[in-house]
Amino acid sequence: MLAPYQATVREFGGSLAGRKLTFATPDEELLTYELLEFRALQLRRMANEADEQRALRLLNERYLAGQTYLLGERLTAIDLLLYKDLGGYVTERWTCQEKERFANITRWFSHLHSLMDSASCPRFYPSLPVHFQRMPLYS
Repeated sequence: MLAPYQATVREFGGSLAGRKLTFATPDEELLTYELLEFRALQLRRMANEADEQRALRLLNERYLAGQTYLLGERLTAIDLLLYKDLGGYVTERWTCQEKERFANITRWFSHLHSLMDSASCPRFYPSLPVHFQRMPLYS
């Protein structure tokens, strides 16, 4: 049962590879594993547009509504992992309407993208500018 989680932790590479994840609270640990399972079973297996919309709506409404990061108010490794996974969607595929529909993901992604300029964070998308329209383009 832990094999998918161990493989996911290895994906981070560098200093995190092969190390045990530590958590501030038991709730944080449970939510981290829940998000890793969400990633493995839903984000990685989006076969059609309906699957994609369902997974993104869940991420937008359940995990990011009302908070800055996936686990609350502090950046964690799961934020960086999902940021890496969703980068192609947000920067290349999403229209302005989709960015507005998934406003919490858009806000979260934009915030993490701005943090990637820091020397202490890895840059997964160094050459992709991210532009977000602040005003609705339609009524």
